[in-house]
Amino acid sequence: FVNRREESSSVTFFPLFHYGWNPEGGRTFISPLAWYHRGQDERMGGALLYHWVRRPHQRFDGFIPFYLRSSDSQAGRQWQYIFPIIFSRSDPVRRQNVVFPAVWDFENRHRSRLTLVLPVMYYNRSHVRRHSDLWIFPTIQYSVRPEGYAFNINPIIYTGRRGDSRHQIVVPVFWRFTSPEARTNIFFPLYWDFLRGQNRTSVFFPVFWRGSNPNRTWTAVLNTVYI
Repeated sequence: FVNRREESSSVTFFPLFHYGWNPEGGRTFISPLAWYHRGQDERMGGALLYHWVRRPHQRFDGFIPFYLRSSDSQAGRQWQYIFPIIFSRSDPVRRQNVVFPAVWDFENRHRSRLTLVLPVMYYNRSHVRRHSDLWIFPTIQYSVRPEGYAFNINPIIYTGRRGDSRHQIVVPVFWRFTSPEARTNIFFPLYWDFLRGQNRTSVFFPVFWRGSNPNRTWTAVLNTVYI
């Protein structure tokens, strides 16, 4: 079948192929195994599983359904998919990367980021709220806030600050808590020291006890008390 018109012409031998063209240089070819089209500002084609598209600033490639990739250089966007485990997408504002089911990484540029590496890591950061959290399961935790931070290695080490209050702990032997109003130091089970304002109690267990306040001081050594 031959079709001739002023704006375009074509030849079709169904079902083997179709071929068309126009005076502006456009070409179209279609067959059961492959296809191709060329327009004024675009080219595209494919054969079997592979298909592609080319336009100014835009590009697409795909081995359908196993691999798909698209990009727009003018808009700064691109995405990619590898069946069934990898997906990624990015633009000037957002970025997303997934390696299913283990890795999930989402970023809103200059605002926030969330990263999961299952089942071992969690990371979350907000530039707007100025905080971040990192967990490396099951032991390590690190958190930052405008008012302070916390760093823990569970179940042994705990340290951090909140405002003017601080703590350092090494379970079960060392405990330290400080603030403008109070201080506690413990080297378990031998040394205990508590300060609350002007009141202080110190203990070297089990041989020495000492307490003091603005009015008096007392000391106990074994079975003897000194005031």
